[in-house]
Order: sequence, then structure tokens, then C-alpha cells
Amino acid sequence: KKASMVVTVNSQAGLEALQFKTPVIVCGSAFYDSLGFTIDAHEPKVFDILMDSALNYEVPFSALEFNYIYYERYCKNKSTPDLINLVKKSINQ
Repeated sequence: KKASMVVTVNSQAGLEALQFKTPVIVCGSAFYDSLGFTIDAHEPKVFDILMDSALNYEVPFSALEFNYIYYERYCKNKSTPDLINLVKKSINQ
């Protein structure tokens, strides 16, 4: 929450940082890179330049929209009752 920026290869930590409107530099291949709300440094030679610009980067609202859809639609709750229901549902299919 207090970071000025986050640098990642493909970690969910980058996605979580975006939730706090923290600039994220992706150096690898994350499923959320190249969507317009990360800074993509796929070549080492541009990393220094992008680090400098990341400090002034304003994370667009689309990052929050993406996070909302991702967490609400694609993530499963991890409580014991939810896990039991998921197993029961898969057995009944």
C-alpha cells in the first residue's frame, strides 16, 4: 500500500498493487500486462527509462475495473464451506 511502484515478472502482487493505484512495471508475461494499465518492460534496455517514468505514472481507472471483474468473476472463495461446495458440485457433474 505504501510502495511508490512495483516491479514484477508475472506475480499477483502486481495485480494487488494496481488495486492501490500503485504503478506496476511488468518485466515478464503477466496475464494482466499489455492491457493499458501496466508499464511493460519486456526488453531490459528500456527498464531504466521506464523506472523513471513509473514514478509519475497515474494508474488509470480501467485497472480498478479489471480487478473488480477478475476478483468477482474468476476467483473462488477459500473458506472450508466454499471448498466443500465446490467439491460437491464437481462430483455431481
